[in-house]
Amino acid sequence: MSLGLGPLPFHSDILAIGSFGAIKSGVFVSTSAGNSGPFSSTLSNSAPWIMSVAASYTDRTFPAAIKLGNGKIVEGISLNSGNALTKPVPVYYPLSRFCLDGSLNETEVKGKIVVCRKGNFSAYIQSKNVKKSKGAGMILVNPKSGGDELSVQPHIFPTASVGYTAGKFVRRGSPAAIKSALMTTAYNLNNKKSPIADVDSSNSVGPSAYGSGHVDPERAVDPGQIYDIATEDYLKYLCSLNYTSAEIALFAGENFTCPSNGAIRGGELNYPSFAVNFKVGVQNGSLEYERTVTNVGTPTSSYAVQVEVPNGVSVIVKPKILSFNKLGQKQSYKVTIVGKSKTSSYSSFGSLTWVSEKFKVRSPIAVTWK
Repeated sequence: MSLGLGPLPFHSDILAIGSFGAIKSGVFVSTSAGNSGPFSSTLSNSAPWIMSVAASYTDRTFPAAIKLGNGKIVEGISLNSGNALTKPVPVYYPLSRFCLDGSLNETEVKGKIVVCRKGNFSAYIQSKNVKKSKGAGMILVNPKSGGDELSVQPHIFPTASVGYTAGKFVRRGSPAAIKSALMTTAYNLNNKKSPIADVDSSNSVGPSAYGSGHVDPERAVDPGQIYDIATEDYLKYLCSLNYTSAEIALFAGENFTCPSNGAIRGGELNYPSFAVNFKVGVQNGSLEYERTVTNVGTPTSSYAVQVEVPNGVSVIVKPKILSFNKLGQKQSYKVTIVGKSKTSSYSSFGSLTWVSEKFKVRSPIAVTWK
């Protein structure tokens, strides 16, 4: 019997009671184990006198690969005989997650891959709705309750279905990457081509007042390179502040043990800016920073470094050229900043910019003597 009522006490489970009557008469009873996985305590028909059987699949698959902007490949499935999308396409996450008829804005969807949530209705209809709104394709993601179980379905244009685990990679943004894109594409000149000034002064005040600069959302959509930071790196940074495990657990949402020698100081985070502190009176003090950038611009590209050196220091960057041959590729570089002696508190500012034919990826440098 393909029947099941979920985990119930045997005395409340009519299938357990009825099947017991059958086995008393010498009748073998086999039932489904249920369709509510992959979580624990979801088994139907667990009475020991019943043969509970889980579903199985045919020994074949219909793969559909999704290559994310960070270069990661996510495997899905699909039945679609149309042309694949072979060029990078923006991804769109609609407010109406199920992509029902009339819920998609054509202006926002047009030309993009739309990420939709699988529901208790036809996936074919969902892809039809996305196509009608001029979308370029669809990624259909299982909800948490659906786990990673997938059933292949036909679609009328490029579509891939993915399980809940793979869907987390598809939905995961880019937070550090987004922050990086906003910072490295910001501008620091006003409409008169003069440095941005403080509202209380006609003089420019530098990054200590305006940070990386004024946000340019259009440029941030296509930044060329991004500086990414994993969640675990932030937790390791908290370790460098000598937080207790209980205090760090407030951020982690679970127990977190600081590595014995893996704490990350603020300057070691893969951050798209540089803050340098020297002690007053110290001659030729130096600090070294390492950064890693990810190519999200054009697959084949080359960037040369340009440095606006802050007053009172020298800046050495190695290497001076970063070359990429695919999207998602990472390259690292080191920056050494050597300071001169100062007799009083003092600040100066500059920048480090990676420049290609199309992109300028700028990071501010702030140097302070205290």
